[in-house]
Amino acid sequence: MRRREYLTMSHKEAVEICEAAERTINMNDYNTAIKLWLKAVKIFLKIDEKKEAAIILNKIGRTYDSQVMYKKAMKQYQKALKISVKSGCREIEGLTLNNIGKVYYAWGRHQKAMEHYQKALGISKDTENNELEGIILNNMGEVYTAWEMYKKAIEKFRKALKIGKETGNREIEETALSNIGAVYYYQGKYQEAIEQLQEALQICRETKDKRGEGITLNNLGAVYRKLGRRQKAMEQFKKALKISKKIGDRELERITLSNMGSL
Repeated sequence: MRRREYLTMSHKEAVEICEAAERTINMNDYNTAIKLWLKAVKIFLKIDEKKEAAIILNKIGRTYDSQVMYKKAMKQYQKALKISVKSGCREIEGLTLNNIGKVYYAWGRHQKAMEHYQKALGISKDTENNELEGIILNNMGEVYTAWEMYKKAIEKFRKALKIGKETGNREIEETALSNIGAVYYYQGKYQEAIEQLQEALQICRETKDKRGEGITLNNLGAVYRKLGRRQKAMEQFKKALKISKKIGDRELERITLSNMGSL
């Protein structure tokens, strides 16, 4: 068999494996999906398609993220970063740095998270990847929120919101609105928080973003809890819990159960 034919067949095989992985993810069979993706990564690396391999490694990392397996997620992201840097895939490098930052944020290492977000932001601007920039700005805003630097946080979220609207990326738009609502909550501006969160919730439902819907319902529940509307808060948490179980998101389920326990 000629090398070109071999490469074409191998590429096709890897793509088919990735498609099978996506189908199993939709059935919440994460372990099988990860095994399939790892198989595809080996093929992509063997035929020197490094960009594709790095993309899949990021997918594996995000899957571990959703299962609160941050060490395993970090391992995949580090592999993806090494490959993307060596192969000069700047956009994938930026995406990977952002994902590494999210793991550090989950670990409570906010300064380390910000360092990775800043590197990723520089790459997003260099490559003129506006959507990646919007994602990173939302994540940076979350760090500023954790630092109680609310003015700075709102500034990042509003920039992300603008990018989301300009690019038509509803997920970036919804995340920014939800994040702005969270800041208003911390500032004691509860009615403004509800308005932002309800707008975000509407986008989640229009785009069928179940995880985003679950997160936003949790945030709404927190606002109602603060207002002393315990029944209304519990309604939001119950809806979020149902979603978390349906999509098999253990992190979202853990957060929701914690919120329910605080009522």
